[in-house]
Amino acid sequence: MNLLQLVNASMQECGASGSALTTTANQTGEAARFVSWVQQAWIDIQSLHQDWGFLRTSCAFPLVGGQDYYPVTQTNATNFGQWDRDTFRNYANPEVSFTIGSPGLVQVQGQPHGLAVGDTATFFTDGTLPTGLVAGTPYYVQSVVDADNVTVSATKGGAAINFTGTSSGTQTMTSSNVLTFAGLRSEIFMDEIGYDRWRDLYLYGNLRFTQTRPMEIAVNPTNKALCPGPIAASGWTVVGDYFQAPIPLVNDTDIPGVDTQYQYVIVYKAMERYARYEEDDNLLMIAQREKGMLLQRMRRNYLPKMRMGSALA
Repeated sequence: MNLLQLVNASMQECGASGSALTTTANQTGEAARFVSWVQQAWIDIQSLHQDWGFLRTSCAFPLVGGQDYYPVTQTNATNFGQWDRDTFRNYANPEVSFTIGSPGLVQVQGQPHGLAVGDTATFFTDGTLPTGLVAGTPYYVQSVVDADNVTVSATKGGAAINFTGTSSGTQTMTSSNVLTFAGLRSEIFMDEIGYDRWRDLYLYGNLRFTQTRPMEIAVNPTNKALCPGPIAASGWTVVGDYFQAPIPLVNDTDIPGVDTQYQYVIVYKAMERYARYEEDDNLLMIAQREKGMLLQRMRRNYLPKMRMGSALA
């Protein structure tokens, strides 16, 4: 159900007068209240738990040699809420080669690339890239030529870039693809440690200047920045999961990010607000009962399972 359908369902369940809405935009009076109640109901439901499974997603970002921490804005996380702290891992950026042409081709060395149209592709070099590419700039896979070659564009869905000139040195790449990209074959998990321990270990003495593959990671408690340790050399990409902040329903066609079988919980939550507004205790009781049953099912489906510890000796 989209926003418009949820609002109309809420009005119908509450027995509100008037015909069904054709849009949620620019409503007044009771219709405007129902739109607001439904929108706020979805925010409230998402806010019940920061670790709802439907708010969980992944991001990937390349490490910069010598950089000790990475603010959220540098991690490619969008609508960030909080980190899922035991999910971090990293991989070695695979080497690539370029075929000069119109368009130019990108090939991951020695293995299928695993990329799909729309994935990002960011290139690095200790020499020079072909004319048409800038190191550290995200591009997009424009077409998958075959299992070994792709073309790239400057914008998502844009025209493929032509490569001219020559390249030199070692070329590597990273991607937003966290499922099938070739680089993931070298992936290892990173142990999560406390921020104070990370600071005392890796921002102290000679370890400040030790740049290698990071094996641990901490989260700055103040700004949620990620702190790999040891401080990384270039050539690695971190992958991790995070939970998004509540996502509002704004437009008529916006759909809440839960399975269809649970979407009516928004209607019952909006009914609560209507019942309180109308001081209808009977309707309030019905709304709370139905909402509670759906929330119970959602919690079983979308929240982490509780694990029992081993018996004490």
